[in-house]
This record gives sequence, C-alpha cells and structure tokens, in this order.
Amino acid sequence: MCLQVTITEVNLNKSTSIVLLPTSDTDLYHWFVVHYGGHYRVTVQTNSSTAIPAKPVEYLAPPIQPPHQLQVLPERNGSYIVYWKEKGLPAAIANMT
Repeated sequence: MCLQVTITEVNLNKSTSIVLLPTSDTDLYHWFVVHYGGHYRVTVQTNSSTAIPAKPVEYLAPPIQPPHQLQVLPERNGSYIVYWKEKGLPAAIANMT
C-alpha cells in the first residue's frame, strides 16, 4: 500500500502532497525544503479511500532575523529614507524576493 505525505506551510496556507511507493522497509522518510520563518504541518496516511491521517506533526523553522542598525533619515523635501543592514542571511533566504 502507498503512503501519502502532505506538507502544509501554515503561514502561507499552501499544501503539497507526495505518494511514497509500496516498500517492505519499516523506516520510511521523505526530505523536503523548509524556509526560515516557515511553519509546517506534516501528515501521513495510506492512499486508501477510508484512510485516517496520522496525528499531524508541526515544525517551526528557524526565525528570520530582524534587521539591525535601523535608521530613519529625514530628507529636505519632508520625506524620509529608512535604512538598515541585514545580518548575514543564510543563502536559503538571502536572495528571496
């Protein structure tokens, strides 16, 4: 019997599912990518139409670090410039838009 793994990113309310093919192994796993600041809920169930999912497991990824050296600089025209430095962000989030 196949197993269905469903991963939900709770903050974004986005889910993805993958089906693991039948195996005689008793230790099963599935790798997935997490992002800093993410909140994930993972459930596993068989692919039977009457299957009941296992109790969800929740995972909180490491938080996104706040900016530092925040400055608000007034301009002559009455507007403001907000300036900050980012801490050395991990590559996984450094270039995300």
